[in-house]
Amino acid sequence: MDVLNPELMWIGQRCYRVNIPDLNRTNQQETRRINYEEEDFECEMEIGEEDFYEIETVDNGRKFQLKVHVPQLFHSQIIGTKGNTKRRLEQETGASILVPKIGSKDTNVIVKGNTRKEVISAKARLDQIMIAGRAKQQFTHFLSVPFITEEIKGNFEKFRTEILNDPDIHGLDISYFQKPEKLHLTLVMLVLLDNEDRAIASEFLQDCREFIVDPILQNQTLNVQLAGLDYMNDDPSAVNVLYGKVSNDSLQAIANGLASYFADRGLIQLKQDNVKMHVTLINSKFANNDDAVENNDHHSAGQKNNNQFTRKTFDASQILKKYKDYYFGSLKVEEIHLSQRFSQASNGFYEATSVLKLK
Repeated sequence: MDVLNPELMWIGQRCYRVNIPDLNRTNQQETRRINYEEEDFECEMEIGEEDFYEIETVDNGRKFQLKVHVPQLFHSQIIGTKGNTKRRLEQETGASILVPKIGSKDTNVIVKGNTRKEVISAKARLDQIMIAGRAKQQFTHFLSVPFITEEIKGNFEKFRTEILNDPDIHGLDISYFQKPEKLHLTLVMLVLLDNEDRAIASEFLQDCREFIVDPILQNQTLNVQLAGLDYMNDDPSAVNVLYGKVSNDSLQAIANGLASYFADRGLIQLKQDNVKMHVTLINSKFANNDDAVENNDHHSAGQKNNNQFTRKTFDASQILKKYKDYYFGSLKVEEIHLSQRFSQASNGFYEATSVLKLK
């Protein structure tokens, strides 16, 4: 890591510097702790930011308290080795932090402070620990727009057949292709570790109707097209992912708004300003994951250890030459799903934990 240009992490309106532990100076157990330091130049809290949290007064109005849902997986990370992380959090924020005992079914961490600022500061630190922890876990869910109309599925099957039968296109078989009934646009990837996580994410998704979708659409119908091809790599002769293009300003604004909304509330970390609008059609990872639970799922198998196998590539040069402007069909976007990975609903698409109706 470049110590003069450390990695920065934004959570809502706050900025943090992420410190990587010195492996030569700490033992193996210590290096598992999440190290962080809040920047001296942290952004000022925006007016109304406190409304994100349900802070209550306790002890006859002398204290402020907030219950923070923290999946049990992260409880030990908040406590730290011999309680060091918890003590540091309390010293730096001024708030007290009560973590449920081992074996307790309660997941709520209680934050109590003399002022609202102390409580919110401690909450922001807990959010950072959870975001860093989620980044090490396998993705479990994603926000998606299904692209499974009969027109789109039919044209995709025709596209697949033509490619597999084309004598000029080599190195592909049917295992590289997405299943027609699972074609979708991915908006946000999520790690949801328990029922409360899933309930919170579902609530956030429904909130987005009022705060994001309605102001953008203003009662207008959202019609999009899946047309044209592009690829993720720089070299068209060694491609990992070939995707169908979706270009629509309103859908792009909704996607960006959803990502920001979930990031502001601590469930994801934003890595780019714009969500990449694409529908995966061919992915070499499908063919690599023959032994996976679901070998046609195009999402990363996890957020770490992604390089445990040498990923295959394929030559897409002839595909792009012959099918660059291929038209798959149009779609009236009516729903955004909170989809569960490695699942299948009765219609062949992913099981939905929650569905946001746009109309």
